[in-house]
Amino acid sequence: MSTGTLLFSGTDLASVCIVEDLSEFWSSADVRGDLPVYAGTSGATAQRRPVASSVRSGQVSVVKDTLAAAEDGVAAVKALLRIGQAQTVTRRKVTGAGNLDTTQSVIVRTAAERWAGDLCTLILAVETLDGAWLGASTAIAAVGTVTVKGDMSTRRITATISGGAVNPVVTNTSNGYTFRYVGTVPTGGVTIDVKARTATAVTGGANLSSSLKWSKDAPLQLDPGSQTLTTSTGTVSFTYLPAYA
Repeated sequence: MSTGTLLFSGTDLASVCIVEDLSEFWSSADVRGDLPVYAGTSGATAQRRPVASSVRSGQVSVVKDTLAAAEDGVAAVKALLRIGQAQTVTRRKVTGAGNLDTTQSVIVRTAAERWAGDLCTLILAVETLDGAWLGASTAIAAVGTVTVKGDMSTRRITATISGGAVNPVVTNTSNGYTFRYVGTVPTGGVTIDVKARTATAVTGGANLSSSLKWSKDAPLQLDPGSQTLTTSTGTVSFTYLPAYA
């Protein structure tokens, strides 16, 4: 059974049919937040490679009291799917802490009908168009220490350090990822883009990346489960895109 559902242009697929099996949408290799792996490439070269579209499959069912009602139900599902047209789809995973939503542009290529009496199962083939599933950011303000929960590892993180902090060090104490800003943070603060490995002044937009130092292959990473982020001085606000397969 599926561990979640899909929302087509904001409408939950489960509101018009039974979401029977969308497991392929939850076990993909292109985990949001992680860099894709390409044979023979690494580092900056790999980051520049585009993520190709792919086709995922799943099935949903329409069950009604009469054949006529079932046919109407199938028509309603297909209208929502807008077969052959690009649209924004939200992949929703339900957890004990609430829903985790990610969005992506997709095209439903086919919705093949399999009838058994008044029951119709639709076999979906959905082409994803733009790489990893991306969701809304979650802002976390921290002074000293903050505990956050990750799903799968993600580096789609920005950390904005308040102005005036001197040599601030930001650490994920759970996995050892650490970065520091060397010197005094300018008035207005500085924003660290973890994936791009850049530091930019909030006021004026000056490139301060040469002041950013880190201890691992990226300035910061969130891993599955609860973990603690600390800052040695000043206030740091984190914005991140929690990732999951």
